[in-house]
Amino acid sequence: MQTATKPIESTARPVMRSIETDGPYSELKDKLMLFGQFAGTWEYESQYFLPDGKTARAKGEIHFGWILGGTAIQDVMTGVVLDTPPGFPRTGFGTMVRFYDPNIDAWHCVWVAPLSRVVQTFTARKVGDEIILEGKNAEGFLERWIFSGITPDTFDWRAVESRDKGQTWRLDQKIWARRISPEK
Repeated sequence: MQTATKPIESTARPVMRSIETDGPYSELKDKLMLFGQFAGTWEYESQYFLPDGKTARAKGEIHFGWILGGTAIQDVMTGVVLDTPPGFPRTGFGTMVRFYDPNIDAWHCVWVAPLSRVVQTFTARKVGDEIILEGKNAEGFLERWIFSGITPDTFDWRAVESRDKGQTWRLDQKIWARRISPEK
């Protein structure tokens, strides 16, 4: 209980730090490593492919870490657009929380990007050598976010969208990521 001598601010930071965890929940470790393999800090370069044919480049960092007793992975992504088209945001921030659900043998994922006013949900599974997140974008169209070319120190990522119920897919964005440091 907060009192006048103990301001709310004094407890907020320790509580936020308490969601961080050193590693995966042991009972699900093998399944959790699908996204747990990314724990650490990454730098990235990105290319956006806009519907009007223009492109925009960006670069930034992604920080992946274990949270909630090792039952989930969170990433925090920050970036800056290098050649901003009119109406396109100059900077970006977002976070995704992912957790494995043994009942469906898949991951529930939630992406939040406040500056873009976007909240998206996805279901993710390993398909061959890729990790595919499937959901719908803000306009209700099918969207896939795909991790590929995964090595211990690199991965590629792409976002594709279908406006015809999966008959054709348009590339929206590509990311090329390189590990800066593993999780400590």
